[in-house]
Amino acid sequence: HTSIILKHAQPHMSTDEDFKIGVERSVYEYQAIKLMMANREVLGGVDGIVSVPEGLNYDLENNALIMQDVGKMKTLLDYVTAKPPLATDIARLVGTEIGGFVARLHNIGRERRDDPEFKFFSGNIVGRTTSDQLYQTIIPNAAKYGVDDPLLPTVVKDLVDDVMHSEETLVMADLWSGNILLQLEEGNPSKLQKIYILDWELCKYGPASLDLGYFLGDCYLISRFQDEQVGTTMRQAYLQSYARTSKHSINYAKVT
Repeated sequence: HTSIILKHAQPHMSTDEDFKIGVERSVYEYQAIKLMMANREVLGGVDGIVSVPEGLNYDLENNALIMQDVGKMKTLLDYVTAKPPLATDIARLVGTEIGGFVARLHNIGRERRDDPEFKFFSGNIVGRTTSDQLYQTIIPNAAKYGVDDPLLPTVVKDLVDDVMHSEETLVMADLWSGNILLQLEEGNPSKLQKIYILDWELCKYGPASLDLGYFLGDCYLISRFQDEQVGTTMRQAYLQSYARTSKHSINYAKVT
């Protein structure tokens, strides 16, 4: 490695110091990216274009994670907010690749739930409570915009109960365009070479609908506020690819 990334955990979100989050989350990220590299079939095999940075070391005393520097590239969020935005063909390929990856992650998470290296993630309490904290913002944020739906408290309670107690499968739990790097061929932006999935701190056992809904919600926001065709194409490709690859049926009521 000619260069590396040193990631140091603080006891709060980088964008909001009032949002507290345990520093022990970094050990889960380290173990998650090591688990992905040890089970390359989840990423699509050695020739697959989906990958994660290689985890090199974790300093427990200083809450510091050392990982591979995958190079200078833009996030999916950068591309979908650019003018002109990401090409529709690339958006379709991204959706297809991410959908297949998530389905394989969920498949192996179910199949190997009792293996020690997988069962470890059931103990990611920070991952569970962080999702809880985010869900608790739904009602006050809705109220800011005049939304007062009597069903919201019930929906939020069900979401919290599910994320705090579910052992359904292994979930990445932070799957959105800001955590996805795209490597396009130099001089040929219509050729996608690699997709890197970043920020595995919240990886845990939980409901499959968490990963599905997270990315689908992001696609909706892209289609609503950036480019309708790009967001819709990516969403449809993601769902179709997941459905083809998953060994379990999708609960569309929970996901959408």
